[in-house]
Amino acid sequence: EVGRWDGARSLAAAACGGGEGDGWCRALEGIALHALGRFLESERVFRRAFARMDAERTRLWNDPEPLLDSDGRVWWNSLSEAVRPDRAGLVWALADPFLLVPGNDGLTEFWSRWTVVETRVAARNAYGMSWGSDLEQLTVRYGREVDWEREEDRPLAR
Repeated sequence: EVGRWDGARSLAAAACGGGEGDGWCRALEGIALHALGRFLESERVFRRAFARMDAERTRLWNDPEPLLDSDGRVWWNSLSEAVRPDRAGLVWALADPFLLVPGNDGLTEFWSRWTVVETRVAARNAYGMSWGSDLEQLTVRYGREVDWEREEDRPLAR
């Protein structure tokens, strides 16, 4: 959260032990690489993370439905489970915001949002409420908050 992504990447890589490690430490490395703008590397690392994650989490993290509008969701939900992985690749290819930049930063941003969700499930938050599917959906669809502001009460300003 403080922007020290090089250090975070080094810690995640060390936690993985230089080998494949588990899916979680690879996801942490993936989010750090994404924040550093190294989208191609981030994508590779996240894909290695999926090889270590359970099938349900991998499916959830690769499902573009949370980002689709109502027409897109109707189309997506009309697809059979067998063709969804192939169509998801098409969705992510079409949604790549910076075609001239190596890697798909839209895709790695989405995976980074899921990584943030995982870090916040059991953590305290500034909302003063327990984490639930509502906060999960907001984070996955719109991204994490990047700043908080605190206004001091100024009695003479009234």
